[in-house]
Amino acid sequence: HESSAAAGRRRAGLGAAMSADAFNGLPAPEGLERKTLYISKFRAIYTYRMALADLEVQLQRLLGERSWAVRSDERVNLTGKLDITSDGRLMHISMEQCENPMFCTMKYWIDM
Repeated sequence: HESSAAAGRRRAGLGAAMSADAFNGLPAPEGLERKTLYISKFRAIYTYRMALADLEVQLQRLLGERSWAVRSDERVNLTGKLDITSDGRLMHISMEQCENPMFCTMKYWIDM
């Protein structure tokens, strides 16, 4: 019996590689109180109840473990856009601190 979330991903055309925990082969950092706000074939948006600097530590660990390389980093104080590559694939990541410094957002996306 399939969960309603899995059924929704199947209906949206998302396979196991596009689960709420991974996007384009890169898992989202676990973080604290991670919430998946949106996920599609082209983008994923997550929120966390943690400081941006702590999320950065987890992201860098994931990039190293999954063999993703930083192509360009336009971020200032960890806020902004980071482009990463792996096996010829390009993915963009954006990280932002929310108004409340205890929360932040992370977006993954690929070019359409």
